[in-house]
Amino acid sequence: MRRTHMLTDEFKLIDNNGVVRSTKSRVEHIHWKFNEIKSEEDIVYPWKVVPTVAGAEFIITAETTMQDWREYAEYCWRLL
Repeated sequence: MRRTHMLTDEFKLIDNNGVVRSTKSRVEHIHWKFNEIKSEEDIVYPWKVVPTVAGAEFIITAETTMQDWREYAEYCWRLL
């Protein structure tokens, strides 16, 4: 059976002061936005990604790896 639509979520990128810095429909897009901000500003950790549907927050620290991002994206996709 083929899916005719894809369930989506909304992910918010929140800085260490609790300010929403970006809202995107995919974890990958949030990751790109975080990298863009990180290249332009000095980041004070932790930051977090908060989904509307998946419910599993992702905490971003200086030690967060690309693999951590991939695993989080896959986890959220499976919840949808």
